[in-house]
Amino acid sequence: MTYTLSTVEHFVNRMADINSIDDLSSNLAHCARDLGFSYFSYVTAQVRGDDATSTNSPLTYGSYPEAWLTHYKDNDYNFVDPVLAVGKCKRSLFRWGGDDFTKAQPERYHRMLNEARDFGICRGLTMPIHRSCGESGYFSVSLDDRQTSFDEIAEQSATQILLLGHLAHDVAVEKFVLSPEQIGIRLTERERECILWIGEGKTAWETAVIIGRSKSTVQFHIQNALKKLGVSNKFSAFLKARRLGIID
Repeated sequence: MTYTLSTVEHFVNRMADINSIDDLSSNLAHCARDLGFSYFSYVTAQVRGDDATSTNSPLTYGSYPEAWLTHYKDNDYNFVDPVLAVGKCKRSLFRWGGDDFTKAQPERYHRMLNEARDFGICRGLTMPIHRSCGESGYFSVSLDDRQTSFDEIAEQSATQILLLGHLAHDVAVEKFVLSPEQIGIRLTERERECILWIGEGKTAWETAVIIGRSKSTVQFHIQNALKKLGVSNKFSAFLKARRLGIID
């Protein structure tokens, strides 16, 4: 087996033809096999800006056995997945699995790890992706413990896994992760303007002077934005609007 950037090139050459999650999954499954891994998985939130480890409905797909994917989703394992927990604090590719990794994790993670091993999901690499607006994605590839060449394969494929993780995340977010409009959050231009200035540290009075409206008008727009975003204060509104991509 040769290890070049040909696997990444395969993915890039087919990116324009990815029109569904099944298309993306099939492409990544091919890449994982080409690099010598048994499985791949990708997890991200379904709403722009949300973190996959803290949402009730993450977008989870991969080439793992269907029974495991269903079991994972049904048990909300994204809340107690040690790979995601470790990845939340990392910005670079890392290895996981094996007895030493399991022993190093808090007890609450052991059940999921043991059950995953029963499905042949034992050791792997994960590339965590964290964007400035708060969104996250986790691209993983794994091997069965019976395959003894993990260290060699992991070392040889590290660069391509890193690149594939970022590419997969970009495609998933662009094409399949819900936008604020799709989840029903629409701010008017004036509401966005007021929230943006509040986020810059301006008071309602200062914002009124900047946009040429009265203080009461600014407060009216801010209160409307709070209700639409489902938050209780102006700063939270600014952060959520930024996280969802409603304001830049």
